[in-house]
Amino acid sequence: MHNEAVRNFGLLLLSLLIVGACQTQPPPAPVRPSGTVLAKLDEFEVTESDLQQLVEEIEAKTPKVIQTFQQKKELLEQLINVQLLYEVALEQGFDESFRFKSKLVDSFIESLEEKEAARIDEYMIDRHYRENRDKYDEISARHILLRVTPQTTREERLEMIRRLEGWREIARNAPERFQELARQYSQDATARGGGELGFFVRATMVAPFARAAFALKEIGDVSEVVQTEFGYHIIQLSGDRRGLEFHEDAIRRELTRRTKSQRLNQILSDARQGREIRIFEKEILELLELPEEMRQDPELVLPEDFDERRSSHED
Repeated sequence: MHNEAVRNFGLLLLSLLIVGACQTQPPPAPVRPSGTVLAKLDEFEVTESDLQQLVEEIEAKTPKVIQTFQQKKELLEQLINVQLLYEVALEQGFDESFRFKSKLVDSFIESLEEKEAARIDEYMIDRHYRENRDKYDEISARHILLRVTPQTTREERLEMIRRLEGWREIARNAPERFQELARQYSQDATARGGGELGFFVRATMVAPFARAAFALKEIGDVSEVVQTEFGYHIIQLSGDRRGLEFHEDAIRRELTRRTKSQRLNQILSDARQGREIRIFEKEILELLELPEEMRQDPELVLPEDFDERRSSHED
């Protein structure tokens, strides 16, 4: 039954696209009362005007970002969550004199974040850093690249290596000359800036390059010649942000966000227990201004790629 409904929907949508392509003007959208109920939490109602207000707030920052059935459905879930958090906040003694419900919920979430931040101790930060060191540790480096192609001969490759080894010796004895050499000889787009790549974490670079770069210990150190898919390189360490002291604040913020999110999810999960939550999909479809025959079908089942099909049609 489900598969048949999906197939029927696909055929119907296709026929509508063909008809729509032949029309110069779309049919007028039906007039709907702004109080149309789109979702309910027990007897609490979320109406079209509630959804529209949220959409307008979002699209004031990013125009036309809320367009699809799934996006509107997810926003309704968010509005239900706001109501649930509002009720939890009142139960925990938050002042209901806030002019806007969302402000009270914001205050509740801020207090939750403060509590979670207070729980993050030095041991948790140190452990997280040690387990995720490669995600945080970063260096900056310069490089000189000589490119190879499938047509590059063995003799040409050996000559490239010989030249890079010579420049490496110059830079080892006079580290400040590396940028000059890069500007003069490197075949990479970074040559104009002295070969500078800026700061990066290990995963940013191809593996052979990353291994050689992160093996360098002191500012100014220069690597052996390194071969990658791009050609042959020598690398100079130009900056070093390896160590917990560089990342402690970022880790604390990340752990706070993570634990706050986990706590919020648990609060919402508990708050949903025993509650009747309904999302009225046919009413959401009305908002998309689909043709009448699609809105009237009581057995309508939306295929997973409904939004993609609709978006491609609108394009």
